[in-house]
Amino acid sequence: MCGLSTFGKSRLVLTADRISWRNEKSDNEILLKDFTIQPQSAQTIQILNKHELHLRLQLANLKEFVNDEYDSQLEYILSCSGQDQMLKIHCKQCQYPITHQNRVFSRVLELPSENWQEYLDNWCCHGNDAIFKLKDCTNPREHDCFLGDWYIVLHPLAINTNNVFLSMKDNNGVSCGKCKAKLGEVTTTEQRTTRRLSPELIKYVSVKLFKHSISLYATVSPILQDIFTGFGEEKYLARKFKSLSKTCLCHKFIVNKITAAKQTNDLSILLIWILNIDTKFVSSLHSTQHSRKYEEWTMNAFSGVKVLFKLFLDDDFIKKQNEWHKNDRYDVVDLPEVISLRLISFLHKNNKILPQSLRNVNNFKCFLQVSFLKL
Repeated sequence: MCGLSTFGKSRLVLTADRISWRNEKSDNEILLKDFTIQPQSAQTIQILNKHELHLRLQLANLKEFVNDEYDSQLEYILSCSGQDQMLKIHCKQCQYPITHQNRVFSRVLELPSENWQEYLDNWCCHGNDAIFKLKDCTNPREHDCFLGDWYIVLHPLAINTNNVFLSMKDNNGVSCGKCKAKLGEVTTTEQRTTRRLSPELIKYVSVKLFKHSISLYATVSPILQDIFTGFGEEKYLARKFKSLSKTCLCHKFIVNKITAAKQTNDLSILLIWILNIDTKFVSSLHSTQHSRKYEEWTMNAFSGVKVLFKLFLDDDFIKKQNEWHKNDRYDVVDLPEVISLRLISFLHKNNKILPQSLRNVNNFKCFLQVSFLKL
């Protein structure tokens, strides 16, 4: 499906690496990147709303879309897991150091897939000592650094106690001591009041730092640069919902906003229905060449989580929320106020990227908007 400005009497030409259409006023061309098409597979060609051309095409040579630079650096770090490594971790917002200077880690290892503990709990309906032993294996030692899908896990003694704040009222939140940006959360064995991390860190099990909130520099890398540069909030949210969907019976989520001032999470602001946790999208957002009679786009492909959503501003939001409560077919996700508002922003922005005819659905007994989150 292509969103085009105008057609009239146009001539559509399909080749393996491009889509072209020409009329009396202009020539337009879309160059295909990351994949090719099979022109003979074109079918059900139609024009909708006078500015959208819809057709079905079979894609070929569609590859996996990953952040190659990020994966190559991370793979290099993991390949050096048998030797001591100096990793520098800073706040992404203000570049304030989070770990001790020249901190050396003897083990840098990947964690199991997200929510594996929930898998184990669902498989065993009775207590099992082996499960608890497995969970204890993921608690890092002082010189361990464990890498998860959207966070890393460190021992509390690796954290510079003078550069962070800990708030037990904010979901065990760990914040930057300089700009107060939330960096992650801490796992503890006892409740404490808001304070800086004290020398009694042995009572804390681990510190989880979100990849979208930190910068990671590895001295083993040939070029000292932030490995998590391309890991932003949208990718964090996409991976979070993807991991949650793997362990839930129904992929419906009510998102609650946690207000920092009152620390309450009873305000529901979003209903999300996950349709597909690994969808391949093709998009041509910006023209690479433009003139009065000629325009060229480059079409890229990427992976994302496809969702339906309803905002709290919609008239029937409360009605739909009550229906979900009655059927008990949903899970609740509590997000800090800033992150929840960013989630709404991403969904709204990506909804506008879609062609107008595909932005909404009205066949699930209510009016829902269609969007996605980039992985």
